[in-house]
Amino acid sequence: MIRLLAFLGFCVLTALLASWLSAQQGVTVINWLGWRVEMMTSLLITGLLISFGGLILIVKLLVSVISWPSWLGYNWRARRRRRGDEALGQGMVAFAAGDMAEARKLARRAERLLGQGVLPDLLSAQAAHATGDDRAAQRYFKSLSAQPGTAYFGHLGLMRLHLDQGEIEKSCMAARAALTIKADSTPANLVLLSEDLNRGNWKSALHRLEGLLSSKNSFFKEAGSQKNSLPLLPSDTAHFRAGQLNKPELLAAHLCLRLAEQQKDDKSRHVYLAKALNWSPSFLEAIIRLARLEAASSSRKALKRLETAFKAVPHQRLANQIAEVASDNDGHFVARLSGLAEQAANKDEARLIVAEAALKRGIWASASSALQAVSQKGHSNKYFLLNVELADKRAKSLGQILDDKSAAERESALLAAAHAPRASSWQCGACRTIVPQWQMDCPSCKIIGQIELLTPQVAK
Repeated sequence: MIRLLAFLGFCVLTALLASWLSAQQGVTVINWLGWRVEMMTSLLITGLLISFGGLILIVKLLVSVISWPSWLGYNWRARRRRRGDEALGQGMVAFAAGDMAEARKLARRAERLLGQGVLPDLLSAQAAHATGDDRAAQRYFKSLSAQPGTAYFGHLGLMRLHLDQGEIEKSCMAARAALTIKADSTPANLVLLSEDLNRGNWKSALHRLEGLLSSKNSFFKEAGSQKNSLPLLPSDTAHFRAGQLNKPELLAAHLCLRLAEQQKDDKSRHVYLAKALNWSPSFLEAIIRLARLEAASSSRKALKRLETAFKAVPHQRLANQIAEVASDNDGHFVARLSGLAEQAANKDEARLIVAEAALKRGIWASASSALQAVSQKGHSNKYFLLNVELADKRAKSLGQILDDKSAAERESALLAAAHAPRASSWQCGACRTIVPQWQMDCPSCKIIGQIELLTPQVAK
């Protein structure tokens, strides 16, 4: 409609212009090379306009004839690219749908129509890898790694491909190449972390783990951390033994402890032990070792650290270390421990430790008082066993012989101990195995750095 109105407007203007020119009376005289030409000025202007329009048409026609081959080539390339894009899109859909044979067929068609490029090479590599054609996948990933814009992703593809083939050295080489391009690459750092743990390269493993834990977009949320996470492929963690990354902060603390053991001077040991507590503040082994180092120069500082730890995580080893550092007599030590127990986060567990310490020192009143203060919720197997031990030792000290009623009560307490929940215990966070004491490696699954102290409320 707009074009029609524009055409009608043009026709009206042309008619008005022609009418105006025909009404003019002017005459133009041209003398050139002995020729004299006289004509109406309006006719001359009309002829010039017509000639100029014809010249423009002739020039356009010549340009069209000259550019005809390139126009044909452009259209041919456009159709070829359109067909290539269609093949590429269909290939990605086929890959997502799981039809790998069709995906490879469409990838070859896209590569033939579009030539080598990021998307055709990527589709070909993924389809080849998924169908088990590792040689073709390796060729395509090498092609990607040779291009500046896709070199990082090409190295990652080669890294995962070599991992699937069991070629650890080549996989690590590809991971290092990827890190030269992107230093904070999580998949590459995970591969090298796994290899460092397997080879016992504790310093390098700690460096990589600390980098992963401190990353703004850490992936460890799924592994037990509360940080933000990014999704990873299953292949990113498949090379770790099951459960190795369940508690990454605890693993970092164990690596610090391992490095502290390798140091030759107390100052370096202190640095690594303090770093271990930064990653896992309730790591008892690091607390005790650090307190021993501090006791050499300041027993007051060591005692303060132990008492703070006991209030946060009551444990018999902490109580023993407090007794060693404080050098109290029996009565003073039990009194000190009783005071700490009333400030502890887990008062029931702390009271049981107080009762046990009092029983060892023959202070029956303190032991009885501590056991009586334990709430119903804290009646663990240790609680019933300590009650039996208190009754036995008290009767022995008085030279009394258990009558039938006392024997029945004793048997009932032992039966209750057998069915009561366990007190605090050491448990592997990877395989859930209960172990009698802390160890660097789990005796069951052989995984390093996953054994932690669990209270009865969280033990599984």
